Formats: sequence, structure tokens, C-alpha cells
Amino acid sequence: GTWIAVRPDRPVELSVSQHFHCGDGVRLQIEAGLPVLEATEVGMWLAAYQLRHLEPTLQDVGLFMLEDLRSRGPEILNSNLISEEKSRSELALAMKQLNYMFP
Repeated sequence: GTWIAVRPDRPVELSVSQHFHCGDGVRLQIEAGLPVLEATEVGMWLAAYQLRHLEPTLQDVGLFMLEDLRSRGPEILNSNLISEEKSRSELALAMKQLNYMFP
């Protein structure tokens, strides 16, 4: 399922048709969206961190799914595949959060 952190250290599972009221007048309704294709999973995750420019590089070495990233991420970070230090450090930070976002 999908989870949202309503309060720190207190995630709530989301269900289709569920409603959340936040403050005065803000109402969120959960709706089912299109399924995420395995071939685009890493790209969508990278977009959340403004790292989409790394997608072709990661795809070139066969990283398409988050499971690929979990298993081979440290290897990628320790290689010269990503030459720009800023991008490599931002990717490392994003990878540290991966298990929290997608347990």
C-alpha cells in the first residue's frame, strides 16, 4: 500500500476514496492512479529529488526498478559512473531515504 506521514514517526496507510482534512478548508481525497511501470520506477523516484538527469546513466547500467537501486546503489555511488560530486551526494542522500519512502 501507500503511506503518508501525517505526523513524524506516525505513518498512516492510504486507501482509495479516503479523505483527509488538513487545517481550515484543505481536503485531500485519495484516488487510484495509473500503475507505475517497472521500466519507469527509478525515473519517477529520481524526479522527486530533482535528479531526473541521472536517469539515462542509471538505465545504461540496468537500473530501472527500485529493487535494482537497493541492491546495486552502493556500487554505483562508489564507482565513477556519476562524475559530478553534487549529483553523487544528492543521490546518496536520496538513497538513504529510499527504505523510509518505500519499505
